[in-house]
Amino acid sequence: MNNLLKIFIGICTIHLGLELVSSEWTLLSKPLLMPTLGLYLLSENSWSSKYIKSLLLALLFSTIGDGLLMFTAHDQLYFIAGLASFLVAHLFYVFFFLKNTKQKKLNPKRILVLGIYLFLFIYLLHDGLTGLLLYAVPVYACILAWMAYTAMQYGFEQHKKIKLLFLGGAILFMLSDSLIGLFAFTEIQTPLWTRRISIMLSYVLAQYLLISGANLSIQGFPSKKN
Repeated sequence: MNNLLKIFIGICTIHLGLELVSSEWTLLSKPLLMPTLGLYLLSENSWSSKYIKSLLLALLFSTIGDGLLMFTAHDQLYFIAGLASFLVAHLFYVFFFLKNTKQKKLNPKRILVLGIYLFLFIYLLHDGLTGLLLYAVPVYACILAWMAYTAMQYGFEQHKKIKLLFLGGAILFMLSDSLIGLFAFTEIQTPLWTRRISIMLSYVLAQYLLISGANLSIQGFPSKKN
């Protein structure tokens, strides 16, 4: 196993432990997560590898988003800025998937499933959204769904392992962001530690799966439809 991947797993474990006890030390551990994952990706590939820069930029804007979302208790603008950062991160993922996929034909079944997700997500959150969030959250949800769609389109062209990595990463990213929305803008009551753990665990797994799938595809892992 790559040493940087071991470090990433170690930081994730420590961070989740800190989230469990609601420690302020998460302010130090959280910003280390995505940069370490980015270094792992870079260590596995050369800087000149095709489209690797878009993946690194996705992780960079994810890191910025992670930092901004840590201060949402102080001002709602931090949440909006964090949302914007993750929106840009998703667009870089979309760029990677679109540039690599050979499938240009739309898939009605996947569009229908993601459309239902979008409807339910916006419907459940709508009453709790105010001001800029009334527009920002639906726009973000659409970009998130687009990222998931392009990940599936590209993934289903690939070897089963890559397909499962992209599919799992897309689903977990939607789960993580859905949990953030539900906990922030609905009246769902759960212990704070369960909120923090469920959001962060699904988030770090999502990023790891997406980057792992991308890493294999960049390295030319056998490509075949399952």
